[in-house]
Amino acid sequence: MIEAMRTGDDPLSSLQSHLDGLTAQTSRMPSHSDLLNAANKIDAYGSLGSKKLRYIFTKIEKSSRSHLDEDIPIENLSVEHILPDKWAKHWHLTKSGPAPHEEFFAAIDAGHHISPEMRDEMDVRERAKNTLGNLTLLTPPANSKNGNEGWPFKRERIAKSLLALNRDIAENEHWDEVFIRARGEKLAGAANTVWPGRTST
Repeated sequence: MIEAMRTGDDPLSSLQSHLDGLTAQTSRMPSHSDLLNAANKIDAYGSLGSKKLRYIFTKIEKSSRSHLDEDIPIENLSVEHILPDKWAKHWHLTKSGPAPHEEFFAAIDAGHHISPEMRDEMDVRERAKNTLGNLTLLTPPANSKNGNEGWPFKRERIAKSLLALNRDIAENEHWDEVFIRARGEKLAGAANTVWPGRTST
């Protein structure tokens, strides 16, 4: 990378050309379509961890603020699951209703009958809960208080957040996989603005 900058007439253009020429999965800059795809498929919470997620959300938050927003510190906030990790008690499935457990095999072991339709919904929800669109930043006390509560309780607390990142979350009457996907795509667009990637896919 440094060598590419040294040999070119314009160091910045040479660096950009070098980055555009990288093709390995671990070294190339992602395109917008890469970000869109990853936002709704990758287990962001498990693969990135809290520290990297806080960094990503902090950058997106700061880029989303206008001159009318308060300049509040956000470095000590924690990552919150909007749809909680343990969702079965308070978060009914959209079509199948209440699930006896978050995990299919745990429900079967406990003697519950799970229809194929319910299993599909459970699997989709389990994948969605750790994706980017279902994660945000809250103060540690608010995060702890939210816990595995239902959407009405969480919605009220998120609505009190001063973050631009959380502004549109509480506007929704309910929160499910459809909203998680839509927010994931919105965050991918914001990330692409903060870190412009390749124009090609």
